[in-house]
Amino acid sequence: MPQVGTLKTWNEDRGFGFILPASGGPELFVHIKAFPRNTPPPAVGETVFYEAGYGNDGRARATHAYFYFVRFP
Repeated sequence: MPQVGTLKTWNEDRGFGFILPASGGPELFVHIKAFPRNTPPPAVGETVFYEAGYGNDGRARATHAYFYFVRFP
């Protein structure tokens, strides 16, 4: 089930950032690969929908992330 949060930080050079969940709790790691292809890079402060999951390392992360509004490059 999709969750909603705000992109708190984004490192364009490394392609990752952290989402602050609207429901509270710790920040969640998100990688650029979680977003659809051919979309502009995320921007801090944007509302993001995502599914929470776990990476290969067992740590929580956001998966299948997308923006609240349609964005154009």
